[in-house]
Amino acid sequence: MRPLLLSALVVGALSLPGRALALPTQLVYDILSPHGPDLGDANELGHRFFDLDADLGKACRYYMEWTNNLGDEALSVDCYLAEAKTHGASSCVANSGALVPTVITNDRSLPCTGFNTNGVISPVFLLLAGESHTTGKLDGIIQFTAANTVLYALDAAPYP
Repeated sequence: MRPLLLSALVVGALSLPGRALALPTQLVYDILSPHGPDLGDANELGHRFFDLDADLGKACRYYMEWTNNLGDEALSVDCYLAEAKTHGASSCVANSGALVPTVITNDRSLPCTGFNTNGVISPVFLLLAGESHTTGKLDGIIQFTAANTVLYALDAAPYP
């Protein structure tokens, strides 16, 4: 009976879905704002890179550097994001081992700036993205001003 139980535990452990890691740091993401389901029809919004900034208790805060794609003329702006911890996770390290996809929002207590669909530096009013536990992509929405209710699709994939 013991070998059967051990085999069942091993098979069960191997069949668990892949782990959703905390927002990867020191990894560059390519950012697109698609006009529909075809990513070939999208505005390039630049590149992002994340660094863990603070453990906020119920969330992990990340500093995000957002650069445009202009080579030698590249500009860089800053934003702070919050990633909610999963139930029972007491630290950002524990959160990284959760078996669920994570949700990332801009930290409303700190400034957030980005590049809009025209490539112009703009304050970010709302950024909400979900992290895929299989591809590592961030998919969501972004709103650049509270005065305009236009929401843009957001697709951020790890840069090749």
